[in-house]
Parts: sequence; structure tokens; C-alpha cells
Amino acid sequence: MKRSFFAVLAVMLSVSLWGRTPERRVMYTLPPGEVLDIGEYIVQYSLSGSKFALITYNPQTKKSTLVFNGKPIVTSEKYLGDIYTLGYINVDEPDGYVVKVWDGKDYYVNRGGKMEGPYEYVFWDYPEDYEYQYRYGPEPPAMSKNYRYVLADRVYENVDGKRQKSKGVYYLGDIDDDRSNYCVAVNDVLVSYPSPGVLYTAGNNHAYVYRDGNTAYLYINGEWMDTGSTFDNVILNSQGDCVYKRRGEDASGNYCDYLMKNGKVLDSAGYFLIDHINLTADGEVAYTSLNYGKCSLHLPGMPVDSTFEDIHSLIYFDKEHYGFVYKKEGKYYVRIKGLPDKGPYGGVMNFLLNKDGRFIYSYWDSQGLHFKTADGEYGPFDRNWGSYAAFSENGGYVFGYSDDGVVFWNKDGVVRKSDNNGCWMVDLEKNGHNFYSKFEYNYVVIDGVRIGNSAALQARYDEAKNAFVWLSLEGQELVVYEYRLD
Repeated sequence: MKRSFFAVLAVMLSVSLWGRTPERRVMYTLPPGEVLDIGEYIVQYSLSGSKFALITYNPQTKKSTLVFNGKPIVTSEKYLGDIYTLGYINVDEPDGYVVKVWDGKDYYVNRGGKMEGPYEYVFWDYPEDYEYQYRYGPEPPAMSKNYRYVLADRVYENVDGKRQKSKGVYYLGDIDDDRSNYCVAVNDVLVSYPSPGVLYTAGNNHAYVYRDGNTAYLYINGEWMDTGSTFDNVILNSQGDCVYKRRGEDASGNYCDYLMKNGKVLDSAGYFLIDHINLTADGEVAYTSLNYGKCSLHLPGMPVDSTFEDIHSLIYFDKEHYGFVYKKEGKYYVRIKGLPDKGPYGGVMNFLLNKDGRFIYSYWDSQGLHFKTADGEYGPFDRNWGSYAAFSENGGYVFGYSDDGVVFWNKDGVVRKSDNNGCWMVDLEKNGHNFYSKFEYNYVVIDGVRIGNSAALQARYDEAKNAFVWLSLEGQELVVYEYRLD
């Protein structure tokens, strides 16, 4: 699937300006017929130095070009503005790029001007939430010079120039572009399926679900396990167990959800809905069900509890470590084993729990949006942006929220304002000064004064110069402005 991201991959700018009138400097002139490929940021950027990287697109030739520090590096019919194509961009390095290239027949990797290949296919093993982190995360994840590739139906990896057999399970899709061979890399072996599908993994175990007409097929580690109308909530554990729900007809001809484990019915009762399935490392299964308006909680070794109006976000590790969100008398509560129930709330989102008892969730009430963690509570904030929550890499927390329309990130207690609040808007406030730009206006606003003749693509505050510096596209010219403050 083609992904569209922001054209300006990384911009590092520095100019010498004098006075209160912004000085304009042309960084790059796009060739006739080419445009910046519009989308979202996919690498880190700052505005110090006179270096930049960007991608242009020619709608007539349908070719993309990577421009690195003012020089066209790669032109390809394959889409370049993609995190799975650009492995590495660092404009501080003279040859700081690693990019996948297709010559119409074979794949290559251009590593700082040196071609590696040919290969049958090339890919980077970014995590599933990579795109979300780039779009919304408090800081972009590091790009990688290392990549994986396919040769003679086997998978290898290039790690710091050393070539070795690949390890890990990855969905590659239709690598031949002929819609007949959809591949999964399982360590160094390619496993093929006849149709596009969904991959689920746990260690070296994988499940693959695809449809053919009105029928769904479930394969475990390349072997057929089950056939049905639909398969959802597929979960694996490291020992190869697979739990899922299958949609099927009951004795009366009504469609119901059935809980399945390793191809066999685990719960013979059919439910209107089965959800929030959990599978432990030991093979135990926890889940929720809904039948005739009655919501039930199913935990291993415990009686079924049907005293809730609603249940969601069930997390189950074992009988001493679990939690979920439930609704009673129109209000929501959070229950974590070993702790008093928390609530009532108007609603609860982003509930996370680990086996160490650390937790985080967001809730809202009449005052606004709040975040609650094992270490404290934060808010209220407004709800016009939504929210995001995760455990940080050191076991702490990271969550994002908006306040007065501006996005902020709290990572382990350190709050940072997002410098760019979307592809189409820039909103900065530094040292008592403010900068604002939206794409539909052909100017920027600094401290309430209209400046310039174009909207900003990117902007930052230069503390050393006490100046706002921003990037704009004016016709075919990519320009940088700097505006000194009081």
C-alpha cells in the first residue's frame, strides 16, 4: 500500500540576517514540473546549518527524486517518500543516506553513493507502530542503515556491512507486483500465500489470515489450521498456541462468535460478540462476551461474572495480575487486581498494565481529559486532539494531549510542546513570543503581526539568535526566512 508522507524529510538551515525585516534565502529550486511530495514527516529535522533533504515528485513522469544537500541522488518510479524505502537520512554526514532503489527489474540499496545488490527485494524491519510514532510520538525513532533482502527465495540481512541469514518474522506482501504471491519472511525462509492477508506473530511463531471470496483461511506457521466465514482477535504465544474467534452459525441458523484454540472450539457457547481475548504464556485464555444485552467476564479458574453493563480493555497475565475497564450505572471504572477500583469516570481510554503493576490510562469528566498513572495524575486538558499513551523504554510513561489546541508530550515527567502540530499548521510559543501559520493563508503571524507572503512548512525558534526561522515553498523555490525578535 502506497503511503504518503511529508516531502521535506529533513531540513537544517542557518542564515545571517539583520534587523526586524525577515531575510529571504533560496535553499533549492525545484525543476520545472516537479512538486514537493506532500504528506508527513518521516525523519528528524532541525534548522541549524545549510543542509537539507527532500523528495520531489513529477506527476507527468510519475517519478520521485531524493534530493540530498541540494543534489538529486535517486530518481525512481517506485515511491521514495516512504519509511520502508528510506532506511536512513542524516544530512550532517556527507554521504548520510541509505535508500532502496528499483531499476525496473532488480532492487539495489544506494548507501551514500555506493550501490549494493542486485536483490529480488529489500525491506527494513520497522515496528508496527513506527508510522504512528513519526506522526504523533514525542520523538522520532532512529532510522537504520541495516536492511534485509531476498535472494533465491531466501532472506538475508546486512548489519553494518556484514551479511548473514535473517532472523525474525515480517510481512512482505506482493513482492513480485503480480498479485499472485504474498510473502512472509520467517527467519531466512519465504512462506508464500495466494492472497493478501493479516500477519500475527509471537517469537518465531506466526499466524496468517486471508480471504478467498466469502471464505477466510487461517494458517499457523505455514500450515492450514481452520476455515470459516471470518477470523478475528487472533493471538499467539511463544509456545505456538493460537486463540481466536470464528464467526459461524448456531443450531438455529443465527450467526455467533465462537472462541477457538488451536483449531478446536474452546467455548461451545456461541455469543453475539466475543472480544478482548487474552492468551498467556502458559496457554490460559481470558475474554469478554456479550449475549442478549448481557456482558460477561471470563477469567481462567473463576466463575463467569455477568454483573457489568460493559467491559473493555481487558489485560490478563495470570490470576494475580490483570485489569480491565467496566461500566456500572452509566459510569466507567478501572479495576486492577490488588488495588481499589478507580472511578467513576465519564469514559476511559488507553488503558495499559504490565505485570509489575505499572499502569496508565486516560479518562474524562466534566472538567476535561486526565491521565492517571501509578506515579500520579495529570490534567485536566482539552479533548479536541484526542490522546495517546504508552510505556516509555525505561518502564515509565509517555502520553500526548492537547491544551488550548496545542499538542504536548509528557515523557517520564518531562513536558515538551510539539513544535509542529500537523502538516498544515505550525504553532510555536517561545520566551513570550508566538509564531503561527496555516497552509490556507499566504503569510505567517509573529506576535500578532502579519509577516511574509507564504505559509510555513516548518518552523523553529533559534534561542541563540532570539529569532523565528521557517521554511516555505514559493512557486518552485524552497526558501528559508529568519525574523529577529526584540
